[in-house]
Amino acid sequence: MPSTFTVFFEDPYWVGVLEIAGPDGVRVRAARPYRPNPKRLARAAAREQAARPLSTAAQEALARSFAQAKTENRAAAKRRRAAEDERRRSRAREKAKARHWGR
Repeated sequence: MPSTFTVFFEDPYWVGVLEIAGPDGVRVRAARPYRPNPKRLARAAAREQAARPLSTAAQEALARSFAQAKTENRAAAKRRRAAEDERRRSRAREKAKARHWGR
């Protein structure tokens, strides 16, 4: 199955055309490059420049340790909340059973 790939300039893009010759005829597919939104690119560049880079290895190590402590604290808080919820549910079940004790 012979095929050819042609690249040409169609202002403002370089366009690639793939032609595949087969038993059922010639198939053609043109590929145009993705052109991102220039305003979105400018906003992203401004955000990156506005973000203050950490200047020393010590500051980066501190930031990593703070982030790790944050995730550990969140996990511990989640476990505490789950234990407290379980305690409340079991206490409520005990009270409900106590109300029906005389039946």
